[in-house]
Amino acid sequence: MIRRCVVFMTPIVLLLGTPAFAQSPLGIIGGLNIAKSTDFGLGFGAGVSFPAGNNSMFIEGRYALGLTDVAKAGVVEGMGGQLTVDDDVDIKTGGILLMAGITFPLGGK
Repeated sequence: MIRRCVVFMTPIVLLLGTPAFAQSPLGIIGGLNIAKSTDFGLGFGAGVSFPAGNNSMFIEGRYALGLTDVAKAGVVEGMGGQLTVDDDVDIKTGGILLMAGITFPLGGK
């Protein structure tokens, strides 16, 4: 007789939060020097991790929120011409990141 055993393992919920700092030596975007070289922001995220034997599988989602106005005001010169950026332009960075993967131990117990 074959017996089946189903084991339900509780997933681990992850909540993430972090400050962010980015430094670009030139501030060049698309060949134009239109961005300030320093950016500060916040990162938020959540995820879930499921045990899978000695390994675990995870799914995470993260969002990066820029706090610094990175636009340079004035006339900007670059490859192929000039671009005028007004003082009232407010450009902030942002991004979404989705991740999925498998973690595994390295080395022995």
